Formats: sequence, structure tokens, C-alpha cells
Amino acid sequence: MSASGSEAATRSVPSSSVSPPAAKKRRLHSAADAGTGHAANSTGMTAQNGSGNGRVAASGGAGADMAGDAAQLDEGLYSRQLYVLGREAMQRMAASNILISGLRGLGVEIAKNVILSGVKSVTLHDPGAVEMADLSSQFFLTEADIGRPRADACLEKLAKLNPYVSTSVHSGELDAATIGQFGVVVLAGASLDEQLRIGEACRAHGAALIVADTRGLFGQVFCDFGAEFTVRDATGESAQTAMVAGITRDGTVTCLDETRPRPGGRRPRHLLRGQGHDRAERRQAHQDQGHSSSHSPKSIKDPEVIPTDFGKLHLSGQYHLAFQTLHEFQKRHGHAPAPWAPADQQAFLELAGELNGTLSARLEELDEPLLKTFAAIAVFGRRLQQRLADLKYFVVGAGAIGCELLKNMAMLGVGTGSGHVILTDMDLIEKSNLNRQFLFHKEHVGKAKSACAAEAVKVMNPKINVIHKLDRVGPETEAVFDDDFFESLDGVANALDNVQARIYMDRRCVYYRKPLLESGTLGTKGNVQVVLPHLTESYSSSQDPQEKSIPICTLKNFPNAIEHTIQWARDMFEGSFRGSAESAALYLTDPKFVEKALKLPGSQPLETLDAVKRCLVDDRPQSFDDCVAWARRHFQEQFSNQIRQLLFNFPADQVTSSGTPFWSPPKRCPHPIEFDAENALHVDYIVAAANLKAAVYGLPQCRDRSAIVSLVRQVKVPEFTPQSGVRIATTEAEAEAMTGQLDGDLLQKLRAELPPADALPTAHRHTRRETKRVAGRIIPAIATTTALVSGLVCLELIKLAQGHSKLELYKNAFANLALPFIAFSEPIPCPKNKYYENEWTLWDRFDVDGEMTLKEFIDYFQEKHKLEISMLSQNVSMLYSFFMPAAKRTERMAMKLSDVVRSVSKKEIEPHVRALVLEMVCNDTDGEDLDVPYVKYNLPRK
Repeated sequence: MSASGSEAATRSVPSSSVSPPAAKKRRLHSAADAGTGHAANSTGMTAQNGSGNGRVAASGGAGADMAGDAAQLDEGLYSRQLYVLGREAMQRMAASNILISGLRGLGVEIAKNVILSGVKSVTLHDPGAVEMADLSSQFFLTEADIGRPRADACLEKLAKLNPYVSTSVHSGELDAATIGQFGVVVLAGASLDEQLRIGEACRAHGAALIVADTRGLFGQVFCDFGAEFTVRDATGESAQTAMVAGITRDGTVTCLDETRPRPGGRRPRHLLRGQGHDRAERRQAHQDQGHSSSHSPKSIKDPEVIPTDFGKLHLSGQYHLAFQTLHEFQKRHGHAPAPWAPADQQAFLELAGELNGTLSARLEELDEPLLKTFAAIAVFGRRLQQRLADLKYFVVGAGAIGCELLKNMAMLGVGTGSGHVILTDMDLIEKSNLNRQFLFHKEHVGKAKSACAAEAVKVMNPKINVIHKLDRVGPETEAVFDDDFFESLDGVANALDNVQARIYMDRRCVYYRKPLLESGTLGTKGNVQVVLPHLTESYSSSQDPQEKSIPICTLKNFPNAIEHTIQWARDMFEGSFRGSAESAALYLTDPKFVEKALKLPGSQPLETLDAVKRCLVDDRPQSFDDCVAWARRHFQEQFSNQIRQLLFNFPADQVTSSGTPFWSPPKRCPHPIEFDAENALHVDYIVAAANLKAAVYGLPQCRDRSAIVSLVRQVKVPEFTPQSGVRIATTEAEAEAMTGQLDGDLLQKLRAELPPADALPTAHRHTRRETKRVAGRIIPAIATTTALVSGLVCLELIKLAQGHSKLELYKNAFANLALPFIAFSEPIPCPKNKYYENEWTLWDRFDVDGEMTLKEFIDYFQEKHKLEISMLSQNVSMLYSFFMPAAKRTERMAMKLSDVVRSVSKKEIEPHVRALVLEMVCNDTDGEDLDVPYVKYNLPRK
């Protein structure tokens, strides 16, 4: 049996929004997967999920029928989870019947995540009456439920989480016959005698047993998956592929790709031979691993503990003993130790010494302070609870992590006094959100996330003061989230899904010197970073390594892997249906669009204006017939003409100067495709492309395949003849050189041919949410990782509320549930810099009160700080430099600094701006460069 304390441990680099290959979670293969009975009809009540109204009926609901066919998966709902677990594991889950006994805070959290995951059925068991104390952690109970059986009281809300999971209540005893109906049994907060009794029944019927318990900030999990079980994926990482360059007679495989399969744990699966072309791939397959679980009685005497906090490995045995002592204390006294009762603490300590003598792995010495604390836990005192109630926190994002954070804050009582929680998210709820963002249900689809989330947590805790906003965080909303807003906050909790927004919020927190709780998930992986003013580095101080990019020449001309074709299709979609349409819309609305486009680097001005001309003139459809004609010609250009030109430049039998075939691995010789109206895949392309084109221009659409086939047969496709002199890059250097070249004559000709914006007919311009993310990258995600990460964030929030100033008391965390692995570390201290004898960090700055002239500003730093300013800038505007013309320098020296900013930037200072951020390049008295903090130049209050 394993147990662990609350404090956490290993610095993790915050996760980025870049999506890696899909990962598959560890799967268990045993009798536990073969639950055949349908426990939903055992006894008691069943929620009728299929109706969507959450009402209670006396028999199995529509959800049972939905879940019955494990082969049918709603990919719209489970899209992100499928990328983590894989289809096979999801289908096995959809055939599994689960029993969860114990529905206090821990039990309902488990039930929530299991139901969201999409199992066949979940049966709830907890006949105990709801108590007022339950409401502090059981988020699906209200005061009106006090006195009702816990399982009955939370059935409707749990059932509403997933219409495909039949959710029911078993109100009788958990006898052997009942246990036999389930593949997995979960006990939350059960007594030790109950654990042992049900453990024996699970062993007898081949069911997996999971036992979980919490005691304040301590927790334990015990797993018994049977005498024998198989792990089909031990790491959760995706299988790798590599291009095979050659195989020797002794079996040595030489790979071209740098990401060659790793030895150990995986084995080569098969070699693929291309049709008519010499190529092969080496793929990895997940290696099945046999395991066995220890039986409950044996694990009590000699536990196998999976370590989490590597700084406290020596405490694992103490935690295990503490939980065993708690069970025995409750058995002998009929109650748990009273909080901070010295007599109970002493009795608990003596009992721990007695039980320690019965363990096979006997502890040499008891940690008496830890055991006494364990016995006396009441978690929060009245003073800390009031601090939590008075906190003013800003939660940025109401996605999966945002929903969990709000729920945890409501249960902790954050913002229930003079404080408040402000939530912002500009997104609307989509169907795929419902698999993880448990505050939302199908009736919320299309509504604002922040509004629905705020409404939901008010039900969980009516006392919480939650304010929702629909604003995106960024420079464009700084008038909303201004100085007054940030200065009133106690801290910020990020729940964002992209790196750019994280970096922006991190910089705002550094500027306003507010603590930031940063977190993220990626499939089974998750991380937490705590950013503390004047103590730690910030989120932006370290960044993830950049994702390996695909060379341009490979992407455009020589794709050889499925990842290349996917990225090519994504780029083509963006260019054809999004990027060009957005550029055209800007051309019609922004008088300075052409001027801005001409300032773009390399060949981008030509590409941008050409895309605008094609969108507004050359390829502009007037009817759906025109859209079909465009789609047919587009097919011809992409899949025939370009390939024929490529083969004209580089024939299939061409050899290099060294005599080797040009089309050698990794290059793969392509073949042009001739359009066939009888080929369903070809017609699919025309139907999709024509309707997307119609959607961009607001034209009526058509899904009638026969009508579209009839139209496409009438389209006249110009005959293509490959041309000599067409350059095709074969290396990345050539591709970059060609990209950087700008044909000035062609650009001028294009500008002359592009009609003025006011001469073009008004276009129908709007972006459909349904197509916005078609070409986007899906980030793998599951609810369990989100719940874990959000819990770790709130532990750090509690420490912040306590006012701790010691860095070692805070913990960054990294977890990978596929292994499983959880590690904690102290946050990295902020690096220190120095000028003269003055130390400074990223949290420091010069605060200067204006107004003063530029000369006064420069003299101020020369006289007070012995710093000679050689350059001064604000944002992207250079206000002063030693090399600027003397006349300009003299003119600016006499101007007020704010006027210099207005003059150089050619913009007015926004009314909400109270201070300017200035960057300086300075020299010391010896003329040497110095690194110095930035300047916060405070403008006079109006």
C-alpha cells in the first residue's frame, strides 16, 4: 500500500502549445477489462442520461444503449482524449463497468473523471447521509441535500457529465455477487476491514481493485490488478518511425532519420516496402509487459511504494504506518483523532509504535512530529480560512484547468468574504470541451465559457464572489485590465492554452509584482510553476526547446513521411481558405494595407498582394458553379500539374553527379493523379473544397454529390505542359534563398493590376467558428491530468495565502501519469545582476516620477546613479541615441519625455496609461556597458 505527503517537488519547464505526436496511455489487460454484467440495473436508482434533462428513473436509461456498442465512439466529444489513449483503449473502456464506493470529496472527484472518460457504466455506492462538513469538498452537494444518501444526492449531476455513460446507484450491501458484476472496483475512504473484505471478493472474481484515501494534505492510493496482468504501453509515448537506409546480412539496420527507435522496451514491428520504389520504414511497437499485484494483506505488512517526492523518500514508510494507525485507531475508538487533541495524539503515537512491530519492513525510528501532525489534522485554522475568503484572484481562462481551478477555489472558500475571483475567457463552448470541462453540458454549447463557469461554481458555493468577463488578455485590452485592476489583485492563476498569452500574463505579473500560478497539461503529462515576486524566475525566463521544423524544400517538393503531408495539407488549407481571405478583407478595410505589406521581408510583399488579387479578382466566384470549377482546377494544379513539373525537372531515372539515383531515400518519387469523377475520394475533395470556397464568399452551398459530379464533368481544365527554366529547390539553403528574393518588376505589375478597394464589390466577410480550427493542431488532453495539476496549483495557492516568504516552502511540479511519475522541486531563484555595487533581478526597476524633459531625465541618472545613457527606447520607438543627428538630439532634449514618445511613435498615449516603460543602454564612469533594470516613468495624474 502506498502513501505520500502533500508537499511537492522538481522544477518543470512549462508546457508549450505545440502538439507533439499523439501519445497513448498505459493500458491494463486482465480480467478487470472484461466486465460483462451491467451493474446499472442492480438496485436503486439510475439516471436516464439519454434524455439530457438529468431526471431520475427507476430503470436503466438511454445511456446504457449508447454505451452498449463499444465500437461507436463520439469523436466530436472524445477528440482530445483519443489522441492520448488511442482508439483500442477507448473501446475497451467503453465496455467496462465500474463501481465507485464512497462519495465524499475524493469519491466524487474520481467519479467525475471516470464518467468523463467514457466507460460503459458507473455504479455509485454510498448510503451514508450527507453532512454539512461534506459540502467543503463534495462539489455536487448543496445544503438542501443534507440528510440524503450521498450517492442518491449527487447522482443526477454526475450522470449529466456524459450521456454515453449509464450512471446508477447501488444502495444495498457490497456482497460477492455484486462485486462480480464489475471489472473495476474503487473504494474511496473505506475502512481497512472493508478494503480487505472487498479485496478478497475482487481477487475471487478477477476484478481490479483501487483503494484511495485522504487525510488533510496526506493521501494514499493502493492498486491490486490481480495476480497477473499485462501492461500494453509502459511509457505512454507514441511509437516512432524512421526511414531505413539499409539492412546488412547480419541484421544491422541503418536509419536515415535522427529520431531512430530507441533500444529497449520496444521492438521493430515490420518493414514496409513501397510500391515500385525502394524504401522501407522501421516502426516501433509497444512491448507487452507482464506484472503481478500484491494482495492487500501482504501489502499492509510489506508495501511496495512508488516514490513521488524524491526529497522525502525516507518518509514513505512513515506515511504508510500513519494510515494503518488511523484505521486501527478508528476501529478501537469508534472515531478519528480529534483535531489538536493532545490525548488523542499521544494515543495515536503509542498505537503507531505497536503496529510498527507487526510490519515486515519495520521502521527503525518513528517520526513523532509527523505522526502527531497526521493525527491532529484540521487542515485550516480560522485565520487562514479568513485569508482565503478575502483573496482577490484573477483566473485567466475557463477551459479544462480553469474549470478545475474554479471548483477548487469554491471548495476552499476563496473569494467568499471581502475578496472575489475574476474570470475571463472570450471563447464559446464547443462539443469537444465537454469531455474535460466538467462545468459545461450540452445545453451550454455555443454559450460563453466564463459566464457558464461562473454560474456553475455559484451553485457549488453560493458565497463565492465570482465576476466573469469576455475579454481576451493582451495589449488590446489593457484599458480593461489596467493599473487599478492589477494593483487590486492578490495574485493570478493562468489556465491558458497558448504560449503567447502565458508570456504576456507573465510579463504583466512581473510588472505589477504579483504572484503567478502557471500550469499546463499535455496528455498524461502536466506541470505547475509558481512565480513569486522578488524570489523566483518568471515563466518567460526559461522556454521549451523549439519543435523540430520540416525543411521548406521537403514540405513543398519532397515529402517522405505522413507528418510532411499533414503539414502540407494544413498550409494549403490556411492559404486557400483563411490567410488569403483575411488579407483580402484587410485590403478592403485598411487604407494602409498595401503600405504595410510592402514593408514585409523577402518575397512576402509579392506573395501577399498576389493572394489578395487572386482572392478578389482572379478566383472570385459568383456562384456555386464557379466554386466547383475552382475546386476542379485546384485539384489539377495540386495533384497533377505540380508533380508533372517536378518530374520534368527531376525524372524518375535521374542520377546525381556521384552516380546515385536522385530519387533515393528519403526522397520518394511521386506520381501525378488524374482526376476521376467515379473515384469517391476525388469527389470528396471537390465537395469539400467547393463548399469551403462558397463559405468564404458567403455563397449558397450544396451537398448534393450527384449534382456536383454533374457540374465537375463540365469543367474545362487547361492542358498543362511542363516548362523549362522553372527552378525547384532541392536543399533548404536553396529554398531560403528563393524565398528571400523579390521580383520588383513583377511586384509593380501586380500593384498596377490590383483594383482599388473602393472599386471592388462589397464582400461577405465573416469567420465561421466551425471551420476556424479545422487546420489547427489538436492538443492531447484527459480530465485526470487536469484534475491533478489543478490540485497542485491550489496547494501553492494555500501557501501564498499563508504569506510564506521562504522559497523552499514552495514547489514546482512535473507529472507523467503514464509511467506513473510525479516529481517536485523548489522554484528556481531569480538570477541576480549587478551594476556597481547594486544587485538587481528581473523584479527590480527604477521608479521615476515625471514630468521632466529628456535632458533632465538623462542628467538625473548621470547625477544620482552615475549612469551615462547612450540609448533610450520605449516599446519599438528609439527616443534617444548618442549617434542620432545633432539637430534632432538638441530638439528632443528640450521636450517633455511624454511628448518625445508621442512624437516618435506618432501615437497618443492612451488615457488609461499611468506610466511608460523605458529601456536604457548605459555606460559606467569608465565607459563600459552596464546591464541595468528598466525604468517605470510615472506620468502626472490628471
